[in-house]
Amino acid sequence: MGFQYDGYDYPTVVKDALVTVYSGDLIVEQVQTDNNGFAQVNLGAGTYRVTIYHPSRELLDFNVTIPSADYPLKFWLANEPYKSAKTMATNSMNTLKANVSTGTLISENLNGETANVVNGALVSDIMSETPTVSIAPDSWVIVVYKVCNDVNLTQGTVFPDEGTNNIATANKDIVAATKQFCLYQYMYIDGVLVQNNASTMYELKDTAHTHSMKNIPKGTIHLLLAFFRSAYEVVVSGGTTENGTWEILEGQSKSFTNNLGSPPVCYYIYRQTPPYDIIGTVYATYQWYLDGSPVGYGQSGFTITAQTKGTSHTLSCGWTCVGR
Repeated sequence: MGFQYDGYDYPTVVKDALVTVYSGDLIVEQVQTDNNGFAQVNLGAGTYRVTIYHPSRELLDFNVTIPSADYPLKFWLANEPYKSAKTMATNSMNTLKANVSTGTLISENLNGETANVVNGALVSDIMSETPTVSIAPDSWVIVVYKVCNDVNLTQGTVFPDEGTNNIATANKDIVAATKQFCLYQYMYIDGVLVQNNASTMYELKDTAHTHSMKNIPKGTIHLLLAFFRSAYEVVVSGGTTENGTWEILEGQSKSFTNNLGSPPVCYYIYRQTPPYDIIGTVYATYQWYLDGSPVGYGQSGFTITAQTKGTSHTLSCGWTCVGR
């Protein structure tokens, strides 16, 4: 077991930390972390200043950008000092005391009397040393949190994983990836925006975004927040220039173009009287299919309109023959 701290075994979580959210100079939300170190506020769209105060911890002060109304912003605090070196050990050496005596005995006989004169001195020297012995840290820590604007859609991924991660190397690549129904938005490290993907309205599933942390001192602790936005999914296969699985931001549309090439012949029209030669040719035309139903007949491209977030759809394009 670890040593006792705030009534809990170390390491555990920080309870009773005060989370304050400002809009300008105005406090808009103020909550305390519970016994699990957890707190949540729901905010509207905009940029806010957030402070996290605890009497036994260094103050956290950073900005967050909220993309939409009623956005859940979650905090889960680990009971470890922010950017603090690991515990130092001290060892006191025993006090050394050296005693050195010097003396001379002088004896002289005067008229039968003996006078004894002792000339001496005691020299005492005391050495005391208390050296400090440091335990060199062998890793640094990054605490990872993942946030989506819909608590029911949390498939976006972060590497290292959510929670507390001990990193042994000085450099570390942080990877956030778009997954089903979750489009990657941006990343904060220690309150600083390090990646911004907010202008992206759609991208392929499993698209990875990498940020490299370099020359990180061992014995420090860092906080990573990765944000995702809710999306719907379109699986595009056959006959387009953009086949693949697309995650499209809620409320947005996306256009696709076919790559079928030249149309094949559907049938020929023959003269009804001798010599019965070909007098016409009918070619196939484009046909799009959304969720198996025909749409966009004759169109070289097709735009899928905004669908419900958290739903999956299929889209394809092929040739069709009509009129016979």
